[in-house]
Amino acid sequence: MVTKRKCNKCGVILQESKNWYTASRKKSVYWCNDCYNKYRRHWRKNNPDKARIKDRKRSISRRFERYIEKIIVYQVYSRGKMTCDMCGESDLDVLSVDHIKGGGAIHRKELNGTHIERWIIKNNFPVGYRILCRNCNWRERLKQIDSLKY
Repeated sequence: MVTKRKCNKCGVILQESKNWYTASRKKSVYWCNDCYNKYRRHWRKNNPDKARIKDRKRSISRRFERYIEKIIVYQVYSRGKMTCDMCGESDLDVLSVDHIKGGGAIHRKELNGTHIERWIIKNNFPVGYRILCRNCNWRERLKQIDSLKY
């Protein structure tokens, strides 16, 4: 039997996992998204220094997560070498994921802001990708463009 939850602030009936937020660790205090957002805006306005610190910590942890995701994807697609498949470049700053059959621009638009490394991990490392340095990636793109001209 599904129990109906009510927002502890405004009393609106909450739909299961759609418009509510567990407001405490007790798991018995629930807020609707509107009440929670009002609370967060009020808290951020009254505690700008604490909010700035939280934002910095979140930003650092997200960058670290993205770096780890990048390393995982690069290791899998370069078979543990973490180098460019064509020239052997090993600098992580210049390596990138290449769509072997092209279509990377269209795929990026479909991802809607999600980093390709995160998408690859969520989709269990699909076939059709490789690791190239940006120079080799650009060279491959120019080859495709030249093949379309003639």
